Amino acid sequence: MTKLVFYYSFMLSLVIISVSFISCNTTQKTNSPMALRENGWYHVLGTDSLSSKPIVAVKDFTGLKLVQDYYGKYVGCSVDCS
Repeated sequence: MTKLVFYYSFMLSLVIISVSFISCNTTQKTNSPMALRENGWYHVLGTDSLSSKPIVAVKDFTGLKLVQDYYGKYVGCSVDCS
């Protein structure tokens, strides 16, 4: 009797684990809010909405450096700025 209970509990745990792995393996749709986007800066259109194309992408920069402006604040600047 105890072997039967152990067997059914083991099988039930395997089913639960299998269902949890299957449910986590979902594909992303391109129009979903969590769709993969190019790394960059996007215009915010609403509370949960970004533009489809970035304003500027990270790949557009050859390098960045931190410089001080006339007011003493640090700002990011392209490598070729002075």
